[in-house]
Amino acid sequence: MRKLAHHLINNACQEVNYDELSGMLGIADKTVKKYVDHLSQAFLIQLLTRHSFKSKERIRNQKAYIVDTGLQGNRDNALAPENLGWRLENVVYIELLRRYAYDFLDVYYHKPTPRAKEIDFVVCDQNKTVELIQVAYEIDSPKAYDRETSSLVKASDALSCNRLTLIAFSPTRDVAIDGKTIHIVSALEWFVLS
Repeated sequence: MRKLAHHLINNACQEVNYDELSGMLGIADKTVKKYVDHLSQAFLIQLLTRHSFKSKERIRNQKAYIVDTGLQGNRDNALAPENLGWRLENVVYIELLRRYAYDFLDVYYHKPTPRAKEIDFVVCDQNKTVELIQVAYEIDSPKAYDRETSSLVKASDALSCNRLTLIAFSPTRDVAIDGKTIHIVSALEWFVLS
C-alpha cells in the first residue's frame, strides 16, 4: 500500500490504471482497487470521475489528486516530477471541491476518447454543464496557447457550455476564438476570488 501511495502521489493528476498498477506491484487488481479506496477514505487522495452520462464510463479511468499537496515533495521517496502544471491543476481541483461543496455542484474531467484532448474540469449542476475549466502553468508559447484554447472550444460545442475558463500564470483577459469567449484568469487572482 505504501508503494502504491508513493506512486499515486508522484503521478498526481493522472488516470489510475488498475491493470498497470497490478502488474507493477505484483498484486491482484481487486487488491489495488481496495488499496486505492482505502487511500481515498483516509483523505490522502481524491478521485476525480470522468464526465459521462453512462455509469460504466464514470467508474473507469478515474484520476487521482493529492489532498495535501505538501506531501508531493516533503516525504521519503519523493520523486515527483517538477511539473508545475500538474501541481497547479492539483491545487485548483482541491479548491474547486471547497468552493462548490455547498452549492451541490459536481466536478468531473472530460476526455471523450483515449486520444482526445482532455478538459481538466467540467462543473455540472445535476446533468447540466455550467463551466469548463482548463489549467495550464504557462500559455506564453503559441503551441501551449493553441492546445489549451482549442480544447476548450471543442468541448464547449460537445458539452453545450459557453462558460469557458483558462487558469494560468498569465494576465487576466478575455479572448474570442471561433465565436467563443474564453476567460483567461491569472492563477493568483483566481485563488483570491471566492
